Amino acid sequence: MRFSEQLRAGYEGRIFLALLAAFACIGVPAAHAQRLIATTAAQPEPAATPPAQSSPPAQPETANVSQVPPQEIPPAVAAEDDKTSFSLEVGGFYNHLSSNYGTWRGADLKLAYTANKWISPAIAFSSQTRDSGTQQNFGTYSYVTLRKGMFAIVGVSGAPEKEAVLYPKLRTGGALFLEIPGLHGLFVSGGFDDFFMEDGGGGSIISTGATYYLGRLILSGGVNFNRSRPGGLHSKSGQAGFQFGSQGKYWLGAAVSGGKTAYQTLGFQPFDVRFDNIGVSASYQKWLTKHFGLIWRYDFQNQVDAFTRHGVSASAFFEF
Repeated sequence: MRFSEQLRAGYEGRIFLALLAAFACIGVPAAHAQRLIATTAAQPEPAATPPAQSSPPAQPETANVSQVPPQEIPPAVAAEDDKTSFSLEVGGFYNHLSSNYGTWRGADLKLAYTANKWISPAIAFSSQTRDSGTQQNFGTYSYVTLRKGMFAIVGVSGAPEKEAVLYPKLRTGGALFLEIPGLHGLFVSGGFDDFFMEDGGGGSIISTGATYYLGRLILSGGVNFNRSRPGGLHSKSGQAGFQFGSQGKYWLGAAVSGGKTAYQTLGFQPFDVRFDNIGVSASYQKWLTKHFGLIWRYDFQNQVDAFTRHGVSASAFFEF
């Protein structure tokens, strides 16, 4: 029996190496012409049943930032008197799962143009390998500054059809970030994301969040409203986190998340599957030189009564 893609709630997945940072609950004050940088590899999530009973599910979060904790997206622009034009990031990730889910590993790459204060386009590539095979994902997205205190993120990604289905066939999305008048540093955001799987499944995510900049400290939180296809099952998730540091030196962050996973199996007799999700993560980004640095991240996920996951990732970034 083959399962549709599950729309996970409560697991803050990786910064989409293959897509938009659309629903990140963190924004950057556009008045300072800062840009957001997605920093790590996409981390997949398994189906809620043992691998022996289903083919490996695809991963909606790989292209979605609606569940990405704030520390994953630190501002990534050099000081105003020392600007760079491009940012290149290359990294890899490794996950170990319980309940015979095995190990998942992969690599990713992202190139962004950061010299224009109004628009910052980027291209991204990700490759993931499981016991069932390997699949790649390609995407493009852009940050668009609309005016002082308001900017948007839009993007699209897709994965060529392979024997192993590990990414959405197509994913599109966008989000809007707005600074609250009279409350300097407080941004609210809202977005929509839609994805389609090879097997006819998929889902959509409506997200809303807020981010507050307090000097070197950034606080962020958000709620996601998820709907899976087929079955039209609804679930909710939430996340909260912080990051502390300064651009060009370091960023230290942590986040927690929780929520529901709800999806419907595809088969002769479909049935609904629902699980609770709990997750925590921590990351550290360090500039080793003026335009070069490293990023490390650790993730823990507990999909109650299904599996636990420990994930690590590392990447290097270059500003030039």
